[in-house]
Formats: sequence, structure tokens, C-alpha cells
Amino acid sequence: MLALALAPGAFAASEVGDAGSLRSTANDMGSAPMMEIQGSFYDSADTDLYRLCLSDGASFSASTLGGTTVDTQMFLFDSQGYGVYANDDAGGSRGSLLPAHHRFSPRAGGEFFLGISVFNRDPQSSLGDIFLNSFNRTIYPDGIIDANGFGASQPLIDWAGRASGPAGAYRIALTGTAACDTTAPAIDLRTPANGDHVGQGDQVVVDFSCSDEQGGSGLASCVGTTADGATLDTSTLGEVSVTVTARDNAGNQRVVTHTVTVVDDTSPKVTIATPVDGAVYERGASVSADYACTDEENGSGLQSCVGDVPDGGAVNTSTLGEHTFTVQATDRAGNTGSKSVNYTVVDRTAPVISVATPSAGAVYGLGESVAADYSCADEPGGSGLATCAGTVADGAAVDTSGVGQKTFKVEASDNAGNTSSRSVTYTVVDRAPPTISLAAPVDGAVYSLGQRVAASYSCEDQAGGSGLASCDGSVADGAPIDTSSFGEHSFEVRAADHAGNTASKVVTYTVRYDFDGFRWPVKNAPTMNRWKAAIPVPIRFSLHGFRGARPEADGYPRSTRCGGGDVQTARARASRKKEPAFRYNRRKDEYVLLWKTEQKWNGSCREFVLRLDDGSVHTARFQFTKKPNR
Repeated sequence: MLALALAPGAFAASEVGDAGSLRSTANDMGSAPMMEIQGSFYDSADTDLYRLCLSDGASFSASTLGGTTVDTQMFLFDSQGYGVYANDDAGGSRGSLLPAHHRFSPRAGGEFFLGISVFNRDPQSSLGDIFLNSFNRTIYPDGIIDANGFGASQPLIDWAGRASGPAGAYRIALTGTAACDTTAPAIDLRTPANGDHVGQGDQVVVDFSCSDEQGGSGLASCVGTTADGATLDTSTLGEVSVTVTARDNAGNQRVVTHTVTVVDDTSPKVTIATPVDGAVYERGASVSADYACTDEENGSGLQSCVGDVPDGGAVNTSTLGEHTFTVQATDRAGNTGSKSVNYTVVDRTAPVISVATPSAGAVYGLGESVAADYSCADEPGGSGLATCAGTVADGAAVDTSGVGQKTFKVEASDNAGNTSSRSVTYTVVDRAPPTISLAAPVDGAVYSLGQRVAASYSCEDQAGGSGLASCDGSVADGAPIDTSSFGEHSFEVRAADHAGNTASKVVTYTVRYDFDGFRWPVKNAPTMNRWKAAIPVPIRFSLHGFRGARPEADGYPRSTRCGGGDVQTARARASRKKEPAFRYNRRKDEYVLLWKTEQKWNGSCREFVLRLDDGSVHTARFQFTKKPNR
């Protein structure tokens, strides 16, 4: 029992008997938070070790300053006995100080051991001093040292060093301690089940887990004699056990053991190295059988081990197809084992592929007709060609429907399952210029002066091409074409795609008067008019609107003998030469001329020729007869 003092929640305790110097004999101060420990040395060689639990590590401190007449030194060890930090004399006094929030303070809470001894009585591990008496003051200016001795890599096992001085009492002031966890962790050992029977060599996977109670110090270790997830050793007949030991950070420990019985019901094992299961060997290949049989260790022993051919003998590779190789074994307990592997004897040479078209690196035009040309062949004496398939069938059209780089692939296989493939890349480019549709103006059309004719055209790049870049006409689509002047005009549409291909289309049209022929009684060519000589001929026509007093060209109208010659200017009977040849009748919207004919034309053929100032020529043919007598 500890002697407790002070108010509830703030405890002081005294050493019980003589606190031991090792973890197994240490005074346990972990039942509550400690603020003070009172103890004494019965002689200068006495060393006291106290078990404490720290709340977080960093806030822990221990001090004998003002609480001892003995020259003390203090040491802190973790739950496994490894040194944390130590101090001999603090602040020039004979007391010791392990400060809080020091660079060597514990990094976490949990179970620790606080050791106190008289000067020169130092902790030891199996390798020597855990803390050095002599140290560099430049490195440790405050005299607080970490576990820097040669034995620092091992836990506390003893104390050494001749100490001098009288026995005496001490008082240790503490901060940052907490009550220790006293509940052992829980162990769930699921496999193997306790008392179960398993066959010799059976695979039994050990399955266990450990957990600390909620709010406890946390699980420190969970170790089985066989690791969790490992296979239990069932190679020896008889009992075999799995023991799981769990420990928390407060040092609480629980042990659970399950025992099973291993019985001999295991068949002999057969291993076949050659032929390999699933292997493929070339026909006629030299393959030596390689197999072995074993009984389990400490079993009844192997009785026989027999294969389709003796171990080391030649495996059958003389015929194509799937083969089975079997080895059978028997042990002296009568257990039997068998193993079979399948292997296949085949032609292992892949078919050869030749691709003539498309050729590697070839460039084809968009939409170009390119027929695939390829072939496959198996080696002579092989299993025979099974398949030969390309991106398209041999002789079928290669894809040139879109621009860019394309891959053509041919794959082949033989009847033994060997495969090969070959790929070639080719490029499809846009070589075709855009197409132009020109609806208006119509090629060869005749339009009247000033007639409104809207341009109508469009351009289109081929499907899958680079796309239309421009489509421009002499005027914009839908805008009026030029009919402001007589004569022949041209209209051009130009187009380009994004690949730089260009196209143009030109049509010509003529701008003339809207002349629809001579009016009655004159019949237009090629019809022959019958007329009496010396009788004037009323020549009438319309230009659909007044086109000026003289729409005719200079020197016209005229008449000429059919077939040529005898050209005369055609005039009205009473007209004067300076007056227009035609009179314009606004009401009828027509030009009128009474063409004077002559008696001497009797029996002859003449042509009336009208050339307008738009350059157009219009004729009428007349056969003259004798004028009747009155």
C-alpha cells in the first residue's frame, strides 16, 4: 500500500518498503496522478525505481531541488527500460531536475519508470552505461542529457558505480503524471479453434486481433507465436499451439492460447517440373520428364512414385495437340496422391504477313480509290494458315474518307494458335478543290439592260475534307449582277479550302435590249415574208420601254439582197435623212418604220437588217412580187 496525502486529485505518495532498482521490482505509483514522492536511501548504493504514467510526455517534470540533503541524480526510462533523459546536479545544487517541455522530454504519454540514485550510481544495459557521467557542456549546457552512453541501445538491467555519502531522505516534486491503465487488452483468437483436429500439412491460417479498452492507454503490442495471417506449422503429428500475447502502453498484459491436434490424413505430394502445366512445346522438341513425390515430414513414408514415363525419360512431343502427363504416388499409410499436367505440342512459328497496299508512308488523296493488297502465309510444313484479316478485306477499299494519318493493320494466325500482326501508316490529304454551284447568272444568258438579276451561287468542300475556307464571287451571293452596260460580261466565283486547294468557275452573259421580234404583219426569220414590191412594209418592234429616239446602230436599218450585195439604207417613204428611222408609239410601246420598197425588187429576195446599238442584229426575209395594177 502507498501512503497518500494532500487533497483529492493531488496526490503525494511515499516509498513502500525499499523500492526496487529494476522494472520488475519498481514501486507502482500509477494508481493516480502523482505530485510528490517521498523516499529514502538506506545506504549510498541504494537505488529506487518508480513506475509512473504520464499524461502527454511533454508536461512531465521531476525535481528534488529543495527536497533532499543527499546528492541525487534522476533518470527517466520508457516502459521497456530504454533511457529517455537524466540529470545530476541542477542549478549548482545537489538536487536533480528533469524539466518539462525540454528537447529530451518524452514525445508521448504512457508508462514510464523514474529512477533516483546517489551520485555515481548509474544505470546499466547489457552494453554498458546508458547515460555518460562525462559529457560535453557545449552540447548539454543545462546538464540535462539524453541516453548517450554506449548501452543506450539496450534496456536497463542493472546499476553500477561506487557511490559515497550517507543514507538520507528525498522528496520528488512531479508534474504531468496520470493514473495508469490497469485493464489488460482483449484478444480475439479466431483461428485455429481451440481443440480442433487438422490434417498433417493442412493449411491453417492464423487469424487473431487485439484491442485495448476505449479510453485506455492504447495497444502497445499484439504478438502471436505464429504471426496473424501466417500459416500454422502442421508438419508434425500431435498437438500444436498458438499463443497470443497483448500488452497496452500501461504495461497490462493478456495471454490466450489455442491448441489443435495434427493427425495423419495427408496424401503424398507430387511435383512435376517438366512438362510444365500449360506449356507449349514445338513438335519434336527434346523434353525430359522431371518429377518427384514426397510424403509429409514425419509421415508414414513414401511407398511408390510412378509417372507416364520414368523420371528423366523423354516426354512425348511427336504429335500435335494436347497431351496429359500423370504421376501417381502412394505412402505407407495407404494415402494416395496424383497430379496431372497438360501440355500442347504445336507449330510455334508465326505466319508471315506482306502488305503491298497501302504502302508504308504513302500519301493518298481524300476519297481516292485505293484497294487493299496484302497476303499471309504459314511456314512450309506448319499447321496451316487459319486467319488473315486486315482492317478491310484484301481487295476492298482502304479508308480514305477523312484526312490525317491512318493505320492499316493485318493480323494472321495459324492452326497452332501462333499469331502475328503488321501495321503500316499512311496519310490521307485533301487534294480536291471545292465544288462551285452557280445558278445565276446562267452561262450564255441574255439579260436586258438594267435588268435586276440576283447572283446565286454556293461552294462546298468534299465530305471529310479540310473544310471550306472561302467562297467569293464577282458580287456577293444574292447581290445584283452587272447589267448596266451592253455587251458580254463575265461572272466568276472563286473558292478555297483549308488545305489550299482552289477552284473557280466563270460564266458569260450578254446584256441587250429586250427585243422579242418584229411584230405583225412581219414574220421573223427564218420564215419568208411574201410582199408586193413598192408597197411599204410596216416594221414594228418593242424594247419594252422607250430606249431613245435612235436605238438603232449607225447605218441601220438597211436592206440587202438575199445572199449578199445591194446594200441600201432602209427609210420611210416621207422621211428625211436626219430624222430617226423609227417613230416611237408610247401608247403601244413600240418603234415603227414604214419601210419603203421599190418596184424593181419584184421577183427578188431581200433581207431587212436591224442592228441595235446594243450590238444585236435582227433580220426578216422578204420575197417581193409584182404590185397589182389599179
